[in-house]
Amino acid sequence: MKIINAALASDELSGLYTLTLENGKITGRERQDFYRKAADGDLNAGECLITHGFVDVQVNGFGGVTFNDDPSERTLSVMEQAALRNGTTKFCPTLVTSDEQKLRNAIAATERYMTRSDSAVAGIHLEGPFISRGKCGIHNSDYIRPLTDDTLEFILHHHSAVAMMTASPEMMTDRQMAELNRAGITLSIGHSDLTYEQVARKLDAFRTATHLFNGMRGIEGARSPGVVGAILDDHAIMAGIIPDLHHVSPPLIRTAARMMPGRLYAVTDALCPAGNGGKPERFMFCDKELHIADGFCADDAGTLGGSVITMKDAMQNLVKIGIRPSDALKMTNEIPARCIRLAGYSAVPKPGESGDLLLLRRDGSMTVIRNEKIIAEN
Repeated sequence: MKIINAALASDELSGLYTLTLENGKITGRERQDFYRKAADGDLNAGECLITHGFVDVQVNGFGGVTFNDDPSERTLSVMEQAALRNGTTKFCPTLVTSDEQKLRNAIAATERYMTRSDSAVAGIHLEGPFISRGKCGIHNSDYIRPLTDDTLEFILHHHSAVAMMTASPEMMTDRQMAELNRAGITLSIGHSDLTYEQVARKLDAFRTATHLFNGMRGIEGARSPGVVGAILDDHAIMAGIIPDLHHVSPPLIRTAARMMPGRLYAVTDALCPAGNGGKPERFMFCDKELHIADGFCADDAGTLGGSVITMKDAMQNLVKIGIRPSDALKMTNEIPARCIRLAGYSAVPKPGESGDLLLLRRDGSMTVIRNEKIIAEN
């Protein structure tokens, strides 16, 4: 398959390009001297921007289902189909703080599902239960506990299915964190109520941070930087942020993007109404009833509990608040892919990389391409 007359999100690579796809990979990228006429089998991009599919490392639910409700292959299939329709070609189904049996069942289901050919599941994200009670947010505090060696052994045995784990440093030993890192699991600091001094000593063990500014001790004054201050002060750690424009104010998103160039990325933290037309408007999550109010999800006490946006919404929101379009693209595919060590998802596609691609138009519509086929028009 050839995609012709495509534009790249790069100041250095101007003009139009032809990309050749074979067996799910990009095998060629050629700069065109002129606008080409499509031959049989060619896809004419019509000067649309071409980039890789979105990568979302924090998806609680999608397409009307919630992973915590039923951590099964059936749920993963529904989430996957809805994600693909909306341009997310790799995602991490996210299990928030749960009991031990559900945690193990979720890992096992994810492992089985990932054996399917061309699965869009990149591995499970365990968001808890190894978190601080003081910053658990919507999570059920009854299930919060330190990581035991028995659970660690199970996770390490199934490490290929575990992409990411959100934890607070006091809930794991240094040895446990080292073993998880050696297994290639991305450790993410989040839902942590520690001080700057407590966090700074442990931050090297963490590759990234979960939903920056939310669910962590913030900057409480000139002498209390908190977890947020430790992350912003570090020059290596990455961080996810929820750009639904409810969880974090636009000025803080812009500030974080300036302070963490190439390290800040978008997550949806999506719940079941995402990718499902915003329905249902009331639903259960973490043993609490949530409702959608003015575009965000909260319980009756006003505690935020995820979002209803897609990654396409996230990208458009980032551009809306002043993030450069080329940077917004990186924040929705290239950087989150790097966070979970997923190769082949550059914002500017090149030979040897994945053939999971999007054509983005100025009117906000897009075409999703996978396995040399158009699988969705959105």
